[in-house]
Amino acid sequence: RKCGGGSSLSLLVALAHEPPRPLAFDTGDQTLVPALPTAWMLAAAGDRLPTLSVHEQTAPYVLGGAPLMLPGVRAVDARECLGSLEPGRIVCVAVQGNPHAFAVGRLLVSGEALAAQLSAPGSRKGGCVEVLLSFGDWLWRSFSMVAPPGFSVTEEGVHVRVLAPEDGD
Repeated sequence: RKCGGGSSLSLLVALAHEPPRPLAFDTGDQTLVPALPTAWMLAAAGDRLPTLSVHEQTAPYVLGGAPLMLPGVRAVDARECLGSLEPGRIVCVAVQGNPHAFAVGRLLVSGEALAAQLSAPGSRKGGCVEVLLSFGDWLWRSFSMVAPPGFSVTEEGVHVRVLAPEDGD
């Protein structure tokens, strides 16, 4: 089934819950991709995936199915050295100022290339992340998943915003 940026994923693991909740998916090449609620649980437990922070204005493009482009990236929160990130690594995408990821995807560039682009803002161009899952996509709607603070679905579309201090985590 098509999700996120139009990627095809196969359901691999679902939580025995009523209604069932997806935990992770297989991309077809034996790469496990956590569903967003799983990514949030991992982050809450201190095991956050590498996360790229973006401008709030970038989120609607990614939520609409576009890949994340380098000009929209503000920062990278990676536990390991940024230079050790390889293309193909599963990463999260979050709005800077909201700790909850709104998309999960596959890194298209190396960590070294990403670091070089981030240190030279005027020269940023090209794709950065192939989006596999995103808030409000087919998967999200099919499983009626809950939304964290700062996330909403309205008649106008799907929205992710920066959290105000009173919103909390």
